[in-house]
Amino acid sequence: MRPVGLRRVGAVVLALGVLGSIGVPSVLAASITVNSLADVAANDGACTLREAITAANTDTTSGAATGECAAGSGNDVIHFSVSGTITLASALPDITTNTTISGDGVVTVSGASSFRVFNITAGSVILSGLTITAGSAASGGGINNAATLFVGISTISGNTAGNVGGGIHNSGTLTVTNSTIDGNTAGNVSGGIHNGGTLTLANSTISGNTATNNGGGILNAGVLSLTNSTITGNSAGVGGGGLGAQGLDTLVNTIVAGNAAPTGPDVENSIDTLSTSLIGVPSGKTLADILVPGGLADNGGPTRTIALALVAGNPAIDAATASVCAAAPVNAIDQRGRPRPAACDIGAYEAQPPTVAAHANVSVAVSPPAPTVVTYTKPTGTDEQGGVAAVTCLPASGSTFAVGTTTVTCTATDAVGHTGTGTFEVIVSAIAAPSPPAPTLPNSAFSASASPSRGTLPAGALLAGMLLLVSLMTLAAVNRRTAGRRR
Repeated sequence: MRPVGLRRVGAVVLALGVLGSIGVPSVLAASITVNSLADVAANDGACTLREAITAANTDTTSGAATGECAAGSGNDVIHFSVSGTITLASALPDITTNTTISGDGVVTVSGASSFRVFNITAGSVILSGLTITAGSAASGGGINNAATLFVGISTISGNTAGNVGGGIHNSGTLTVTNSTIDGNTAGNVSGGIHNGGTLTLANSTISGNTATNNGGGILNAGVLSLTNSTITGNSAGVGGGGLGAQGLDTLVNTIVAGNAAPTGPDVENSIDTLSTSLIGVPSGKTLADILVPGGLADNGGPTRTIALALVAGNPAIDAATASVCAAAPVNAIDQRGRPRPAACDIGAYEAQPPTVAAHANVSVAVSPPAPTVVTYTKPTGTDEQGGVAAVTCLPASGSTFAVGTTTVTCTATDAVGHTGTGTFEVIVSAIAAPSPPAPTLPNSAFSASASPSRGTLPAGALLAGMLLLVSLMTLAAVNRRTAGRRR
C-alpha cells in the first residue's frame, strides 16, 4: 500500500477537491482535530470523533478545557492527529451538516458489531481515507445515507444489516470512488450496497459480500451508474449474486463476473445501458483468464484490489472506452491511483507496463581507438505479478560500438503485450599512451643534466671548454717556436 504520507496527501486533496463537485457551498471550512481514539463525550481536554461530529453539527466547542474540539462553522473538516481504531460504545450522533471526515488512511471506525457507524441525515458529507467496519443495524450496517454523501479511498468491510444494505444503505445521493466494499452481509437483500436513490460508483471493487435473498454485491432499486469497477466473488441466496438490477442501470468499463446465485449469478434482470463491460466469463475463457485467483490483495494504493491476470488474450485488458477512462469520475487513474493510458482496461484495476531493472554503464578502453565489439549482460524485466518479461536490447550485446558514448535501450514485453523501457550507456575510449622512454646515448657521450643548477655549467660544456683551452695553449707554443727560428 502507499506510504502513510502519500495517503494523507491524497485524502486531503480528495476531500477539498470534491466539495464543489457534490454541491457544497464554497464557505471556508472550520478545522476540528480529533486527538483521541476514545469514544466518550466529556470536558476532559480531549477531542473524540463523537464530540467532533457534535461540534460540527452545532457550531459549538465540546468543552472549555484545552484540547477539546473546536466549534464548527460552515463546511467543517474533521481530521485526526492520532491513528488506530475507534471502537464505538454507542451509536454516533447523526451527521446533519456539511462535513468532511478525513481519516488519512490510518483511522478505522468500528461499530463493535452492535452499532451502525455513520448515519447521514442532512447536508453534503465526505468520508475519505477511512476503514468502516463491524457496523450493525437493520439497514446500512456501515453507513446509512439519506442526504448527499461522497465516499472516497475508503474500505467498507465486515458490516452487517439485519434487513438491507450490509455495507451501505442509500436513499439519497451517493458517490463512491477508489474504494473497496467487501465482506458485508445482509439478512435480506443487498449485502454490499442497497441503492434506493442515486448511486455513482467508479474505480471501486465490490467483493465477498453476501445476501440471504437478492443482490449480494449491489441491489439497485434507484438510479445506478457503474464505471471502471469490479464486482466479483459476491453471493446471494436467491438471485443477483453480483448485481440485482431492479432500477435504471448503466454499466461502462465494468466487470461483473465470478459471482454466485441460483438465478442470475452475476446480474439478475436486464441492464438498461451496457458499454464495454464484461458480464460473466466469455466463452472459451475462465475467470482466471480475467482476474488473478485469490481475490483481494495489497496491490499498492490505499485499499486492497483484485488484479487483472496478465494472461495473453485477457478480454479486460486494453478493451475499455478511453474517453470514459480519461473523464471524471475516473480521471485517468485506477482504484490504486495508478495511471490509465489511452488504451485503458475494463474494471477497477489498470495493468501497468513491465519494468526493466537498472543496469550500470559499460566502459571499454582500446588502443588504438577504433570501433570494437562489446558484450554485456542484459538487464531483467519484471511485471506487477512478479513474472519475468522478455527483454530485448538495441544495440544488442556483441554489436560493434563506435568510439564515444552509445545509449543502449532495453525493452521488456509482458504476456499481454505491454512494454517498458530502460537505458544504459556503452562508452568506448582510447587507452592512454604511455610516456616515451629516455633516449639511449653512446658510451662516449655524456648526458646533460635535465635541469642544471643556476651558475653551474653542464659537464659536456666544461669538457669542451677545457679542450678549447688546451688547443689555444698548444697553438700559442707553436707560434713562439716559429718566431724564435725566424730570428
